[in-house]
Amino acid sequence: MSLNKYGYKVLKTPKILASLISKGISKSIIYKFPKKNFKNLNEQFKFISNLSDREFKDKFGNNAYRILDSLTTNKINKWINSKIKNELKCKRISLNVVSKYDLKNNSSLKKKQFNAFFRIVRNNKNDVGFPHRDSAFWKLGKLYAREAPFKYKYRWKFWIPIYGVNKKNCLRIIKKSHKDDIKIIFKKVKNSIKPSIPKFYMKKNYRNIIVPLRKFNGNEGILFHDDTIHFGPKNYSTNCRVSAEFNILTS
Repeated sequence: MSLNKYGYKVLKTPKILASLISKGISKSIIYKFPKKNFKNLNEQFKFISNLSDREFKDKFGNNAYRILDSLTTNKINKWINSKIKNELKCKRISLNVVSKYDLKNNSSLKKKQFNAFFRIVRNNKNDVGFPHRDSAFWKLGKLYAREAPFKYKYRWKFWIPIYGVNKKNCLRIIKKSHKDDIKIIFKKVKNSIKPSIPKFYMKKNYRNIIVPLRKFNGNEGILFHDDTIHFGPKNYSTNCRVSAEFNILTS
């Protein structure tokens, strides 16, 4: 499948990558709830699924709260250099690095560390965002500022399922949408501005909405263009749907 033609490509991922990310997520949860004696990830996610909306937002609502630790993100950066670099046929490749805003809002982060983060969607909760293009967030700057370790030409995103993901609640992609000329809508959500795709476009392209993955155990991930429209549906089938994602910069 052509990545440039369709705007995305499903790639095989090693079990060690999903395992690495799972441990990083577990470490983040333990840091947030130091008084809890969790035995495993299942117990952690069961606990999170029972949090009040306010508690959930306080611990996981801000993207900065969900950035993985520096040891984990360093290893992810090494993996994209060894596996994704050839796929994208680029000279240089890297994750973006954490911003000043991230450092201010998450004391566990280190200056200049790479940025990879996780997302938790509880059962029947509004823990999902609008259909969007990642490129729109980059253009907003300030709150969504992303810093780069070098001058890059292209931006990509990699998404991987970690826990509680299936066909019903998995990430959706609109194929070939990276080539469409779309006027992005910017909506004010509480104290921040977030980009979304016009409803008429979504209705017109309903048949192009697909679930690219066939395996949901972390053995596959989705690499896609930062202009490719994507979104996560509400989760009605598991107590928590957990995934990880990271921006990839190339030149």
